[in-house]
Amino acid sequence: MNLLLIEENGDEAELTADLFKAVERENPVQINLTRCDRLEIALEQLQQTPFDIVLTNLTLPDSKGVATIKQLRRCNVPVVVFTYMTDETIAQQTLLAGAQDYLVKSSVGSQHLIHSLQYAIERDKYQQKLCQQEYQYRTLLNQLDEVIFQLDVLGRCNFLNTAWTQLSGYAIANTLGQPMLDFLHVADQPRYQQVIQQLIQGLTPNTTLRLRYRNSNQDYQVCLLHASPLYHANGSIIGIIGTIRSLTHDPSVLSHTEIAAAATDF
Repeated sequence: MNLLLIEENGDEAELTADLFKAVERENPVQINLTRCDRLEIALEQLQQTPFDIVLTNLTLPDSKGVATIKQLRRCNVPVVVFTYMTDETIAQQTLLAGAQDYLVKSSVGSQHLIHSLQYAIERDKYQQKLCQQEYQYRTLLNQLDEVIFQLDVLGRCNFLNTAWTQLSGYAIANTLGQPMLDFLHVADQPRYQQVIQQLIQGLTPNTTLRLRYRNSNQDYQVCLLHASPLYHANGSIIGIIGTIRSLTHDPSVLSHTEIAAAATDF
């Protein structure tokens, strides 16, 4: 295990090194320990050497607290905090900033320490794998011509692929959190609300509707909406998922009346 220790106090660094010697005596593991006393030096080391993990104090001469964690996480290496501070608020803040664990020196033995480091490395690998899978998933969704959407139980958008912007002209960032209802022709809103409520209440397994969606030019286009309830692992309904496909430029599936209605504001 290639480990970078960031500790400004020389005596504390020696105690930590002794702890790792005990780890090596008690476990079939080799610790290649590198120590530095400043964040600036640590960042330089991380650019030059592939470390498996960083063990850091939070009171460095050139960096304090959560800022240290944020800087280290930019180097894509798992970080474990090793400190005497027992403040729960600080511990939570560092974990939210990306630290894999928060260890209090006065209560950690050699076995606890090595297990924490090993678990931190494995968690980080798993999280990176999940991030890569999510990136690939989102990339795939953004290649689709159909809009993929997800709504919460109040009908507000909390996921859209890039096809939404192509369809509507609205930026995704400006749409998230907004009710999908707001983008429909006023005459279609009651029917949409009724069907969405049936899905949320579990009264129907899915639905298909032709609706008129408003674009950023304030024009309307006829679209086909497919929607189903989104279930939590416990079986409760937590929202709606579905697709939206424009029919305005597909005369084979529209009547002349529908095409005309899409361009009429009534």
